[in-house]
Amino acid sequence: MHIVSTGMVCPVGLNAESACAAMRAGISAFEELPYCDNDGEPIMGAVVPGFPLDSRNFEKRLIEMLATAVTECLAKVPEIATDKLPLLVGLAETDRPGFPSQLASNIINELQDMLGFRFHPEFSRVIPSGHTSSFEALAVARECLKNDEVSACLVCGVDSYIRARSLLWLDQYWRLKTEENSDGVIPGEAAAAVMIGMNDQAKKPSSLHIAGLGFAYEEAGILSEKPLFGHGLSQSIRIALSEAGIEFHDIDFRLSDITGESYGFREQMLSLSRVMRVRREETIPIWHNAEFIGDNGAVAGVCQLVVAFESFLKGEVLGNRSICYTSAIFGRRAVAILEIKVAPIFGF
Repeated sequence: MHIVSTGMVCPVGLNAESACAAMRAGISAFEELPYCDNDGEPIMGAVVPGFPLDSRNFEKRLIEMLATAVTECLAKVPEIATDKLPLLVGLAETDRPGFPSQLASNIINELQDMLGFRFHPEFSRVIPSGHTSSFEALAVARECLKNDEVSACLVCGVDSYIRARSLLWLDQYWRLKTEENSDGVIPGEAAAAVMIGMNDQAKKPSSLHIAGLGFAYEEAGILSEKPLFGHGLSQSIRIALSEAGIEFHDIDFRLSDITGESYGFREQMLSLSRVMRVRREETIPIWHNAEFIGDNGAVAGVCQLVVAFESFLKGEVLGNRSICYTSAIFGRRAVAILEIKVAPIFGF
Protein backbone atom coordinates (compact mmCIF):
# COMPACT_ATOMS: atom_id res chain seq x y z
CA MET A 1 0.00 0.00 0.00
CA HIS A 2 1.06 3.58 -0.44
CA ILE A 3 -0.15 7.05 0.50
CA VAL A 4 -1.47 8.98 -2.50
CA SER A 5 -2.73 12.24 -1.00
CA THR A 6 -3.33 13.93 2.35
CA GLY A 7 -5.56 16.44 4.09
CA MET A 8 -5.43 17.93 7.58
CA VAL A 9 -6.84 20.65 9.79
CA CYS A 10 -5.12 21.28 13.11
CA PRO A 11 -4.34 24.17 15.47
CA VAL A 12 -1.42 25.41 13.33
CA GLY A 13 -2.92 25.03 9.86
CA LEU A 14 -6.11 24.39 7.92
CA ASN A 15 -4.50 22.25 5.23
CA ALA A 16 -1.78 19.61 5.22
CA GLU A 17 1.02 21.63 3.64
CA SER A 18 0.59 24.75 5.79
CA ALA A 19 0.19 22.70 8.98
CA CYS A 20 3.34 20.68 8.34
CA ALA A 21 5.28 23.81 7.35
CA ALA A 22 4.23 25.51 10.58
CA MET A 23 5.33 22.53 12.70
CA ARG A 24 8.64 22.31 10.83
CA ALA A 25 9.15 25.98 11.68
CA GLY A 26 8.54 25.21 15.37
CA ILE A 27 5.24 27.05 15.57
CA SER A 28 2.88 25.91 18.32
CA ALA A 29 -0.70 26.95 18.94
CA PHE A 30 -1.14 26.79 22.69
CA GLU A 31 -3.51 29.31 24.21
CA GLU A 32 -5.75 29.79 27.22
CA LEU A 33 -8.98 27.83 26.89
CA PRO A 34 -12.34 29.07 28.21
CA TYR A 35 -11.96 26.56 31.05
CA CYS A 36 -10.18 26.81 34.41
CA ASP A 37 -8.46 24.25 36.61
CA ASN A 38 -9.20 23.67 40.29
CA ASP A 39 -7.09 26.69 41.24
CA GLY A 40 -9.07 28.97 38.96
CA GLU A 41 -6.23 29.23 36.45
CA PRO A 42 -7.00 29.00 32.71
CA ILE A 43 -6.18 25.65 31.14
CA MET A 44 -3.81 25.73 28.19
CA GLY A 45 -4.74 23.91 25.00
CA ALA A 46 -4.56 23.90 21.21
CA VAL A 47 -7.74 24.75 19.28
CA VAL A 48 -8.36 24.47 15.53
CA PRO A 49 -9.10 28.03 14.29
CA GLY A 50 -12.11 28.74 12.16
CA PHE A 51 -14.37 26.27 13.96
CA PRO A 52 -15.94 28.19 16.88
CA LEU A 53 -16.13 26.36 20.19
CA ASP A 54 -19.72 25.58 21.09
CA SER A 55 -20.43 22.77 23.54
CA ARG A 56 -23.98 22.47 22.23
CA ASN A 57 -22.74 21.69 18.71
CA PHE A 58 -19.66 19.65 19.62
CA GLU A 59 -20.49 16.75 17.29
CA LYS A 60 -21.28 19.02 14.34
CA ARG A 61 -18.00 20.85 14.89
CA LEU A 62 -16.04 17.57 14.73
CA ILE A 63 -17.83 16.51 11.55
CA GLU A 64 -17.11 19.89 9.93
CA MET A 65 -13.43 19.54 10.79
CA LEU A 66 -13.33 16.05 9.30
CA ALA A 67 -15.22 17.19 6.19
CA THR A 68 -12.57 19.87 5.60
CA ALA A 69 -9.70 17.37 5.82
CA VAL A 70 -11.49 14.82 3.62
CA THR A 71 -12.34 17.45 1.01
CA GLU A 72 -8.69 18.50 0.76
CA CYS A 73 -7.53 14.91 0.42
CA LEU A 74 -10.09 14.09 -2.28
CA ALA A 75 -9.37 17.28 -4.23
CA LYS A 76 -5.84 16.05 -4.91
CA VAL A 77 -7.13 12.88 -6.61
CA PRO A 78 -10.25 14.03 -8.52
CA GLU A 79 -10.30 10.87 -10.63
CA ILE A 80 -11.36 8.73 -7.63
CA ALA A 81 -14.99 7.56 -7.68
CA THR A 82 -16.15 8.05 -4.10
CA ASP A 83 -19.00 5.52 -4.30
CA LYS A 84 -16.34 2.82 -4.68
CA LEU A 85 -14.08 4.34 -2.03
CA PRO A 86 -14.24 2.81 1.46
CA LEU A 87 -14.24 5.45 4.19
CA LEU A 88 -12.44 4.29 7.35
CA VAL A 89 -12.88 6.72 10.25
CA GLY A 90 -10.78 6.57 13.41
CA LEU A 91 -12.45 7.87 16.56
CA ALA A 92 -11.87 7.93 20.30
CA GLU A 93 -12.95 4.94 22.36
CA THR A 94 -16.72 5.02 22.86
CA ASP A 95 -16.27 4.88 26.64
CA ARG A 96 -13.77 7.74 26.85
CA PRO A 97 -15.34 10.46 29.03
CA GLY A 98 -16.21 13.63 27.14
CA PHE A 99 -16.28 12.09 23.68
CA PRO A 100 -19.81 11.61 22.27
CA SER A 101 -20.23 7.83 22.08
CA GLN A 102 -23.12 8.11 19.60
CA LEU A 103 -20.82 9.73 17.04
CA ALA A 104 -19.47 6.31 16.04
CA SER A 105 -22.89 5.22 14.83
CA ASN A 106 -23.77 8.31 12.79
CA ILE A 107 -20.58 10.07 11.68
CA ILE A 108 -20.37 8.37 8.27
CA ASN A 109 -23.95 9.29 7.33
CA GLU A 110 -23.55 12.81 8.73
CA LEU A 111 -20.31 13.30 6.80
CA GLN A 112 -21.84 12.03 3.57
CA ASP A 113 -24.79 14.38 3.96
CA MET A 114 -22.46 17.30 4.60
CA LEU A 115 -20.24 16.50 1.60
CA GLY A 116 -23.13 15.69 -0.72
CA PHE A 117 -21.89 12.32 -1.97
CA ARG A 118 -21.65 8.70 -0.79
CA PHE A 119 -18.76 6.38 0.02
CA HIS A 120 -18.60 2.61 -0.45
CA PRO A 121 -21.75 1.29 1.26
CA GLU A 122 -20.31 -2.09 2.28
CA PHE A 123 -16.71 -1.47 3.29
CA SER A 124 -16.95 1.94 4.96
CA ARG A 125 -16.72 1.71 8.73
CA VAL A 126 -15.68 3.38 12.00
CA ILE A 127 -12.75 2.21 14.15
CA PRO A 128 -13.27 3.64 17.67
CA SER A 129 -9.89 2.63 19.13
CA GLY A 130 -8.38 5.95 20.17
CA HIS A 131 -4.74 6.64 19.37
CA THR A 132 -4.24 3.34 17.51
CA SER A 133 -7.37 3.63 15.35
CA SER A 134 -5.55 5.09 12.32
CA PHE A 135 -3.13 2.18 11.99
CA GLU A 136 -5.89 -0.32 12.67
CA ALA A 137 -7.71 1.37 9.78
CA LEU A 138 -4.64 0.75 7.61
CA ALA A 139 -4.96 -2.96 8.34
CA VAL A 140 -8.63 -2.80 7.34
CA ALA A 141 -7.68 -0.90 4.18
CA ARG A 142 -5.17 -3.62 3.28
CA GLU A 143 -7.97 -6.19 3.35
CA CYS A 144 -10.36 -3.94 1.41
CA LEU A 145 -7.80 -3.43 -1.34
CA LYS A 146 -7.77 -7.17 -2.00
CA ASN A 147 -11.24 -6.70 -3.47
CA ASP A 148 -11.18 -6.07 -7.21
CA GLU A 149 -13.80 -3.32 -7.01
CA VAL A 150 -11.73 -1.27 -4.53
CA SER A 151 -8.82 0.71 -5.98
CA ALA A 152 -8.20 2.96 -2.96
CA CYS A 153 -9.30 3.61 0.63
CA LEU A 154 -9.71 6.82 2.57
CA VAL A 155 -8.27 6.53 6.10
CA CYS A 156 -9.19 9.46 8.31
CA GLY A 157 -9.94 10.51 11.86
CA VAL A 158 -11.13 13.31 14.09
CA ASP A 159 -10.84 13.91 17.81
CA SER A 160 -10.84 16.68 20.41
CA TYR A 161 -10.12 17.04 24.10
CA ILE A 162 -11.42 20.62 24.12
CA ARG A 163 -14.51 19.89 26.16
CA ALA A 164 -15.27 20.30 29.85
CA ARG A 165 -15.88 16.60 30.56
CA SER A 166 -12.70 15.56 28.76
CA LEU A 167 -10.62 18.10 30.67
CA LEU A 168 -12.19 17.02 33.97
CA TRP A 169 -11.41 13.38 33.21
CA LEU A 170 -7.78 14.18 32.43
CA ASP A 171 -7.52 16.18 35.64
CA GLN A 172 -9.08 13.42 37.76
CA TYR A 173 -6.34 11.03 36.63
CA TRP A 174 -3.66 13.68 37.18
CA ARG A 175 -2.97 13.78 33.43
CA LEU A 176 -3.85 17.41 32.67
CA LYS A 177 -0.89 19.76 32.37
CA THR A 178 -1.36 22.67 34.80
CA GLU A 179 0.78 24.90 37.00
CA GLU A 180 0.53 22.19 39.66
CA ASN A 181 1.26 19.28 37.31
CA SER A 182 4.06 19.57 34.77
CA ASP A 183 3.81 15.86 33.91
CA GLY A 184 0.57 16.12 31.99
CA VAL A 185 -1.18 16.48 28.65
CA ILE A 186 -1.81 19.69 26.74
CA PRO A 187 -5.24 19.00 25.21
CA GLY A 188 -5.58 19.46 21.48
CA GLU A 189 -7.70 18.50 18.51
CA ALA A 190 -7.41 17.81 14.79
CA ALA A 191 -8.87 16.05 11.77
CA ALA A 192 -6.80 14.39 9.08
CA ALA A 193 -7.13 12.08 6.08
CA VAL A 194 -4.87 10.04 3.80
CA MET A 195 -5.72 8.26 0.57
CA ILE A 196 -4.33 4.73 0.45
CA GLY A 197 -3.71 2.91 -2.86
CA MET A 198 -2.00 -0.26 -4.01
CA ASN A 199 1.76 -0.35 -4.52
CA ASP A 200 1.50 -1.34 -8.19
CA GLN A 201 -0.40 1.90 -8.81
CA ALA A 202 2.45 4.11 -7.57
CA LYS A 203 3.93 5.67 -10.71
CA LYS A 204 5.23 8.96 -9.33
CA PRO A 205 7.59 10.00 -6.53
CA SER A 206 4.75 11.42 -4.45
CA SER A 207 3.82 8.06 -2.94
CA LEU A 208 5.01 6.79 0.42
CA HIS A 209 4.77 3.04 0.94
CA ILE A 210 3.38 1.39 4.07
CA ALA A 211 5.84 -1.47 4.43
CA GLY A 212 4.70 -3.04 7.70
CA LEU A 213 2.08 -2.90 10.46
CA GLY A 214 2.27 -4.29 13.99
CA PHE A 215 -0.29 -4.58 16.77
CA ALA A 216 -0.12 -5.68 20.40
CA TYR A 217 -1.55 -4.96 23.84
CA GLU A 218 0.15 -3.36 26.85
CA GLU A 219 -1.16 -4.58 30.20
CA ALA A 220 0.44 -1.67 32.04
CA GLY A 221 -1.49 1.12 30.32
CA ILE A 222 -1.20 4.71 31.44
CA LEU A 223 -4.25 4.37 33.72
CA SER A 224 -2.95 1.11 35.19
CA GLU A 225 -0.96 0.80 38.41
CA LYS A 226 1.06 -2.12 37.03
CA PRO A 227 4.79 -1.62 36.43
CA LEU A 228 5.61 -0.65 32.85
CA PHE A 229 8.06 -2.85 30.93
CA GLY A 230 7.16 -1.80 27.39
CA HIS A 231 6.25 -5.30 26.21
CA GLY A 232 3.22 -4.19 24.17
CA LEU A 233 4.97 -1.53 22.11
CA SER A 234 8.05 -3.75 21.68
CA GLN A 235 5.93 -6.58 20.33
CA SER A 236 4.11 -4.35 17.87
CA ILE A 237 7.46 -2.97 16.66
CA ARG A 238 8.84 -6.48 16.09
CA ILE A 239 5.77 -7.50 14.08
CA ALA A 240 5.93 -4.37 11.90
CA LEU A 241 9.67 -4.78 11.30
CA SER A 242 9.14 -8.42 10.34
CA GLU A 243 6.47 -7.46 7.81
CA ALA A 244 8.77 -4.81 6.35
CA GLY A 245 11.71 -7.23 6.24
CA ILE A 246 14.08 -4.89 8.05
CA GLU A 247 15.74 -4.43 11.45
CA PHE A 248 15.31 -1.49 13.77
CA HIS A 249 18.75 -0.07 12.98
CA ASP A 250 17.55 0.35 9.37
CA ILE A 251 15.09 3.03 10.51
CA ASP A 252 16.03 6.63 9.63
CA PHE A 253 13.32 8.60 11.41
CA ARG A 254 10.76 8.10 14.18
CA LEU A 255 7.35 9.69 14.77
CA SER A 256 5.45 9.23 18.00
CA ASP A 257 2.17 10.19 19.63
CA ILE A 258 3.94 10.94 22.92
CA THR A 259 1.94 13.68 24.61
CA GLY A 260 4.56 15.10 26.98
CA GLU A 261 3.89 12.74 29.88
CA SER A 262 6.85 10.86 31.32
CA TYR A 263 4.96 7.57 30.79
CA GLY A 264 5.31 7.85 27.02
CA PHE A 265 9.02 8.62 27.14
CA ARG A 266 9.63 5.66 29.47
CA GLU A 267 7.73 3.38 27.12
CA GLN A 268 9.80 4.61 24.17
CA MET A 269 13.07 3.99 26.00
CA LEU A 270 12.03 0.54 27.21
CA SER A 271 10.86 -0.56 23.78
CA LEU A 272 14.00 0.81 22.15
CA SER A 273 16.19 -1.19 24.51
CA ARG A 274 14.27 -4.35 23.60
CA VAL A 275 14.30 -4.05 19.80
CA MET A 276 17.61 -2.33 18.99
CA ARG A 277 20.13 -5.11 18.31
CA VAL A 278 22.80 -3.23 16.33
CA ARG A 279 24.43 -0.16 17.82
CA ARG A 280 24.26 3.05 15.81
CA GLU A 281 26.66 5.92 16.25
CA GLU A 282 23.96 8.52 15.70
CA THR A 283 20.59 8.78 17.42
CA ILE A 284 17.51 8.09 15.29
CA PRO A 285 15.62 11.43 15.21
CA ILE A 286 12.14 11.46 16.71
CA TRP A 287 9.22 13.83 16.04
CA HIS A 288 6.32 14.56 18.40
CA ASN A 289 3.34 16.34 16.84
CA ALA A 290 1.93 16.99 20.32
CA GLU A 291 4.80 19.41 20.89
CA PHE A 292 3.03 21.82 18.54
CA ILE A 293 -0.65 20.86 18.44
CA GLY A 294 -1.23 19.07 21.73
CA ASP A 295 -2.68 15.60 22.24
CA ASN A 296 -5.21 14.98 19.47
CA GLY A 297 -6.16 11.44 20.44
CA ALA A 298 -7.55 9.26 17.66
CA VAL A 299 -6.07 11.48 14.92
CA ALA A 300 -2.50 11.04 16.15
CA GLY A 301 -1.69 8.24 13.71
CA VAL A 302 -3.13 9.96 10.64
CA CYS A 303 -1.27 13.15 11.56
CA GLN A 304 1.96 11.15 11.66
CA LEU A 305 1.24 9.78 8.18
CA VAL A 306 0.61 13.30 6.87
CA VAL A 307 3.81 14.66 8.44
CA ALA A 308 5.84 11.72 7.12
CA PHE A 309 4.40 12.17 3.63
CA GLU A 310 5.27 15.86 3.54
CA SER A 311 8.69 15.41 5.16
CA PHE A 312 10.02 12.48 3.13
CA LEU A 313 8.74 13.55 -0.24
CA LYS A 314 10.16 17.06 0.08
CA GLY A 315 13.56 15.79 1.14
CA GLU A 316 13.36 17.18 4.66
CA VAL A 317 14.36 13.83 6.19
CA LEU A 318 17.58 12.02 5.35
CA GLY A 319 16.95 8.36 4.61
CA ASN A 320 14.09 6.29 3.28
CA ARG A 321 12.40 4.62 6.26
CA SER A 322 10.31 5.80 9.16
CA ILE A 323 8.59 4.12 12.08
CA CYS A 324 5.38 5.56 13.55
CA TYR A 325 4.22 4.72 17.08
CA THR A 326 0.77 4.96 18.66
CA SER A 327 -0.26 4.00 22.19
CA ALA A 328 -3.93 4.05 23.14
CA ILE A 329 -5.08 4.97 26.63
CA PHE A 330 -6.54 1.58 27.46
CA GLY A 331 -3.60 -0.54 26.28
CA ARG A 332 -3.75 -0.97 22.52
CA ARG A 333 -0.44 -0.49 20.69
CA ALA A 334 0.06 -0.04 16.95
CA VAL A 335 3.11 0.64 14.79
CA ALA A 336 3.53 1.42 11.08
CA ILE A 337 6.71 1.26 8.99
CA LEU A 338 6.86 3.74 6.10
CA GLU A 339 9.29 3.56 3.21
CA ILE A 340 9.93 5.59 0.10
CA LYS A 341 11.52 3.57 -2.67
CA VAL A 342 11.97 6.36 -5.20
CA ALA A 343 14.05 9.50 -5.11
CA PRO A 344 12.46 12.27 -3.03
CA ILE A 345 11.85 15.76 -4.39
CA PHE A 346 14.37 18.02 -2.71
CA GLY A 347 13.53 21.59 -1.88
CA PHE A 348 10.21 23.30 -1.12
